[in-house]
Amino acid sequence: MKVLDKILDILLLLWDGLKRLFENPISRKIIILLAIVLADIVFLNVKTKAINRQAEEKISAIEQRYAAELAAARAQTQSSSSTQQYQISEDAEYMAKVVAGCSTYYDENVQRAVAWCVLNRVDSALYPDTIKEVCEQANQWQGYENAAVIDSICELCQSVIDTWKSGGKRDVPQDCLFLRMTADGVELRTDFNGGNVWLVENSSK
Repeated sequence: MKVLDKILDILLLLWDGLKRLFENPISRKIIILLAIVLADIVFLNVKTKAINRQAEEKISAIEQRYAAELAAARAQTQSSSSTQQYQISEDAEYMAKVVAGCSTYYDENVQRAVAWCVLNRVDSALYPDTIKEVCEQANQWQGYENAAVIDSICELCQSVIDTWKSGGKRDVPQDCLFLRMTADGVELRTDFNGGNVWLVENSSK
């Protein structure tokens, strides 16, 4: 009971002190100003924390989006690189040298015809069974030894090879095993010195 009485006495003293402060106009104004300042500080603190939290959330979202875009870009680059490596085979590069040696400055139709002539020989019993061996046969293809491996022609040759492997339609008859480049395009023949002739004209002449 003595402790409780002391607590009550203290509270009463505090209450009397507050009453006296509020009874004094100057003290009352000071207390009100202090209360206003304290309220403003609390409000600004809460507002600042909210702004900081929003800023942190935006920064986190930007970082996550950037990381996702970077990962996607890397994946696309790796995929493109893998696709490119898969598309351009060694056979396409051998064939591209034949096509470049014969028809570098001709249009795509003529170049495809030359590529198909190579594959016709692969399919023929008169020639080797692989693209590499057919391409590297001595004295068979003009300009082969010094021909450059050109990316665009490699892609064209790979397209022809893919069509051939899938059993797609040929651009020239299968029995055309010989060719002769002319100012008009390429003449494909069934025999070295004659036979049936298949002409593919060059539109870029």
